Amino acid sequence: MPAPSKREKSMSPIAWRCVLSALLAVVGLASACSARAADPAAEARQAWQLLDYIAVDYPAAIQSGEVVDAGEYAEMQEFTASVRAKLAALPPGAGHAARLAKAKQLEGLVAERADAEQIARSAGALASELLTVYKIEAAPAAVPDLARGAALYAQQCTACHGASGRGDGPAAAGMDPPPIAFTDADRAKHRSPLSLYQVISQGLPGTAMMSYAHLSNDDRWALAYYTGGLAYDAAAREQGEALWADDGQVRRVFPDLAALSGATEADVSKTLGADRARAITAYLRGEPGAVAASSPINSNESLTLARQRLQQS
Repeated sequence: MPAPSKREKSMSPIAWRCVLSALLAVVGLASACSARAADPAAEARQAWQLLDYIAVDYPAAIQSGEVVDAGEYAEMQEFTASVRAKLAALPPGAGHAARLAKAKQLEGLVAERADAEQIARSAGALASELLTVYKIEAAPAAVPDLARGAALYAQQCTACHGASGRGDGPAAAGMDPPPIAFTDADRAKHRSPLSLYQVISQGLPGTAMMSYAHLSNDDRWALAYYTGGLAYDAAAREQGEALWADDGQVRRVFPDLAALSGATEADVSKTLGADRARAITAYLRGEPGAVAASSPINSNESLTLARQRLQQS
């Protein structure tokens, strides 16, 4: 190591600490920028997740232009600001400025306490654009294993969400915001398996919901489908099974696992009506293999998966 220069000798310990802190800050900033540049889709995925959450939970904050829950409303404001910040951090490209403008417009709508339908349309349109532009994963590679999902839920989720998904687990007391009640039918109709998968994968900022990215992709999809079915009862599933067998229109709505994974009951009701949408959602969340069996593409995937598992056995 070379001997210190006269200038270095003249610097006090405090000055050295200041220089060292500045260097570390620069290195940290460079590392953060490098990580962001390496995976711009990470910011897009988080922005998509927040947009989905806003579309679903905004009615719990604002009704008829009035704040009904100050905490929820503050969260909506925080999330819309975060969406804009995350999009601003993405590399510029085609449509980037327009997406930033849409994010700013959504932030303004929340500030104006716009009606829930307008918020849902605005957030949903921007989320769909992110899904396409940044090629965010939108479907499982194989048919989700619901038995595996149930086992994972019992191991990982019951402490907060409760054994039956009512948000009443032993660790839920005092949580602010409280854990999601998967059995809440009003909120469940606006959630897709894809949105649940994203929350499971990334966690949810500002809540106790942590990321479960350490689980395999298949496990996270299994959990998403399992939790996405907790709001539906056996009667609805039986009705849905009959519809799937007899109604060609219903099968055309779900040509593959990607369509099923991105579908919400609320969106499906626009095509099939509320009763049929609830029934078919109940059935297919519990039996996603029915879609795979009816799709030539997914049938081939299922055969490949079967061969792989046979070889593993």
